Amino acid sequence: ERAKQEVSTALLSKFGTVEKATTEMTLKAQELGMSIEALDAIALNSPVALLKLFGIENTQRQSNISPTMGNIRTNMQETKPTDVQAKYRDVLKTDRNKYMSTEVQTALMQDAYRAAGLITGR
Repeated sequence: ERAKQEVSTALLSKFGTVEKATTEMTLKAQELGMSIEALDAIALNSPVALLKLFGIENTQRQSNISPTMGNIRTNMQETKPTDVQAKYRDVLKTDRNKYMSTEVQTALMQDAYRAAGLITGR
């Protein structure tokens, strides 16, 4: 819980708004080819590592600063990470070209956004 607060506070400080911080988290996940849940796992296990991905260094815990309540992904419930790529693995194994097609990659990203709570609906 403290790790999430530390990361949320640092990202909010760097990006200014929850929306911008959420967008930057999504873009970083895309850039690294991983899910937003995987970034969350890094944040929980090593807040320093996640913050370094965003160029935030030297995050010494200061006792005179009250922690931010909640986290950047305020619309998310605490659930197990969703394996967004699971339904696309068979396509990747059988036809790599189809997997890399615009249609499949677009569907994969929409599923990832949906899993991250950034878009709703079908």
